[in-house]
Amino acid sequence: MRRLAPVCLLFLLPLLRLYGQSLPQTPAAGGTFPPKDSLEEAVFGVAEFRTEAVEMRIAYLGENIARLFAEKLSEIRAREMSPGEGIAYAAGIIGEARRNAVKRLDELHARRDLLLFPGSALPAPDRFAELSVMIKEERDLLARLDGLSPAEIELVREKRFRIREAEADGRILLAPALDPAQAAAKAGVDYLLYGTVREEAAGYITVSISFYGARAGTVLHTGRATGPLEGTELLVDGLFDGLAGAAAGRPWAGLEIRAEPKGSGIFVDGELRGISGARLSYVRPGSYRILVRADGYEPQEEVVELQASSRLLREYTLTPTGAELMGIESLPSGANMYLGARRMGSTPLFLPADSMPQIGRLEAEGHKTKVYPFPPRPDESAAPHLLPRDIVSWKERVETKRRDFYRSLGFFILSIPVPVMLNGIYQNEVFGYLQFTGPKNPGYNPDTARGMVEKADFLYYSYFGSLFVSGSLLVNTLQKLFDYIRTGEESLRYPDRSRKD
Repeated sequence: MRRLAPVCLLFLLPLLRLYGQSLPQTPAAGGTFPPKDSLEEAVFGVAEFRTEAVEMRIAYLGENIARLFAEKLSEIRAREMSPGEGIAYAAGIIGEARRNAVKRLDELHARRDLLLFPGSALPAPDRFAELSVMIKEERDLLARLDGLSPAEIELVREKRFRIREAEADGRILLAPALDPAQAAAKAGVDYLLYGTVREEAAGYITVSISFYGARAGTVLHTGRATGPLEGTELLVDGLFDGLAGAAAGRPWAGLEIRAEPKGSGIFVDGELRGISGARLSYVRPGSYRILVRADGYEPQEEVVELQASSRLLREYTLTPTGAELMGIESLPSGANMYLGARRMGSTPLFLPADSMPQIGRLEAEGHKTKVYPFPPRPDESAAPHLLPRDIVSWKERVETKRRDFYRSLGFFILSIPVPVMLNGIYQNEVFGYLQFTGPKNPGYNPDTARGMVEKADFLYYSYFGSLFVSGSLLVNTLQKLFDYIRTGEESLRYPDRSRKD
C-alpha cells in the first residue's frame, strides 16, 4: 500500500493542477456586512395562465388573460414593501449573502489545499498563510451572518415598477410547471403572476390567480372569480382590484379628470398631469389639490379626498373671464348637463348667464330627463331642478329590451324566405321566357312574350324590395341588440339605482 500511494499521487497531481487552473481568481474574503438591498427596481413577470377546458376558444384564454393583467399592472408606477414582506425580503438577502460566503470559502479551501501537494502551481509559504487568513475572515463573516437579524438589513422600501410580460422574441412567459420559484428565477423577475382558467359549465369559467414574491419566497396574494365567458374582462377587473394592493404594496385609489374647453391644463398638487384630461392610476389615498386653467378663462381649483380602493371622476367646465355666471343645481346632484348636443359637465356647475338661447337637458341614470330652455326664466334660475325617479326598475328595463330584441330577430328571420322565394320564381320565369322565345319554339307569340317580360320585371323589383325590407329588419335587430347589451351593462354599473321608489 505504501508503494501505491506515490503512484496514485502521480496520477492525481495533473488533475489537481488542472482543477486549480480552472478555479476563478482568488475571491476577496470578508463580504460587505451587513449586506444591503441595492435593487431600486422591481421586475414583475406575468406568465401564461394554465387552461383546464375542452373547448378550443377557452384554451386561448390563458394568454389573453395574462396580457390583460400585464396591461393593468403597467399602470402601477412603484411598489412599496409591507413590514411583513420586508422581513422575509431581508431574510432572503441574508440567505443570498451566506450562500456567496460559503461559495467563496469553498474556493479558498480548494486554493489552499493545492499548496499541500509537491510541485504545486502556487508555491510560496506566504501564500498559504494569506489564504488561511482569508478563510478565517470568511468563517467569521459566516458566523456574523448567522447571528444577523433581518430587522438590521437596510432595505429600499419603494422600488420602481417594471413589467416584463414576454420573452425577447415576443412569446409570453411560460406557466410555472411546479415550483414558482424556479419559474421566477428562469424568467429573471422579482415577482411573478400566474394562475389557471377552468371551465365550470357551458359558458362559465373560473379564473384563479397567484402573486409570488421571489425574494421573499412566498405567495403574497391569491384570488378567484367565476363568471360567464363573455365577461372575461369584468372578471379580470374584479380580480385586479384585490391584486393592485398586493402589487403596489399599499392601499390605492384612482382619479380621472376631464376639462373643457379643449387645451385646458390640469395640475395636481402643482404638477402638470395632462391637457384636457388626466388620469392618476393606483396612487395613494388622501387629499389632492386640482387646478384647471386656460388662457381667457377663470381657473377652477378644488381639493378632493380619495378613499382607499375607490375611483373618482371629476369634470370641470371653465367659464370665460369676466362672464356673469349662473349656478345649475339638480336633485339628485351629479346629473349630466347638455346644451344642445354638447355636454357641459355634472351638477352642480356654473355656466355663463349671457349664453345664446338653447335647449338645456339634465340627465341622471335612474331618473327622468328634464328639458328646459336655457338660460331659464328669472323665477326658475335659482331653484334646483328636480329629476323624478324613473318608476321602471332595471329588471323590467332589461326584460323589455330583451323582448324587443327577440321580437325584432323573429321578424328578421321570417323575412329571409321572402327574397329567396322571389328570386327562385324570378329565375324560373326568366328560364321559361328563354325557352318560349327560342328558335326551336314554333308557337312563339309576341303578346305572350311581352306578358312574361312584365311578370319577370315585377318579380325582379319585388325581389330587391324584399331585400331592402330584410336589410332594414337586420339593422333594426342589431340596434335592439346593442340597446339590450347597453342596458344590461348599465344595470351592473349602477345597481343602486335599479330599485323602485
